[in-house]
Amino acid sequence: GAILAVPRAPIASPPLDVVLATSGIVTEVVPDGGRTIVTLAEVEAGGFEINRLNVSFDYLDAPLELGAAIAFEAVLGRPRLPINPSTTPTEVAPLYGSARTTPVPSQRTASWSTTTALALRERLTFDSPSATALFRALILGDRSELDASTRHAYQDTGTAHLLAISGMN
Repeated sequence: GAILAVPRAPIASPPLDVVLATSGIVTEVVPDGGRTIVTLAEVEAGGFEINRLNVSFDYLDAPLELGAAIAFEAVLGRPRLPINPSTTPTEVAPLYGSARTTPVPSQRTASWSTTTALALRERLTFDSPSATALFRALILGDRSELDASTRHAYQDTGTAHLLAISGMN
């Protein structure tokens, strides 16, 4: 008997490289040279829902407040993943956005979970940056501030799964 491989239906994803009406809740704002990287939760882009999206803004009229709902136009893309060409990729690179307009306030309101995560993130700020990073990773799943040596220590001791708790995404 022959084995038939049934292809899985592709997961719906917003179109790439076209300008889309985009909105979301600001969860992080990081200056990066002459631009600002804004992390959004509860994103809607071109009618598609996205849990989390990093968007690059070349210019902001005013600082963005955490928890603020914003709307703007953006082009979405995916970075290339460094994969071995002889293997089948098992993961899709995360979406990122490049803003084409400055953000304006949106009428959306943040969900309870996003509001709670933002409040916890604020409360999990300590004098020690490494303690702040560790507690945010363990409680919120936000590993962005962990240094490589801390991540490697968890991997080397077989406890890296503790850092894999799902947070705001």
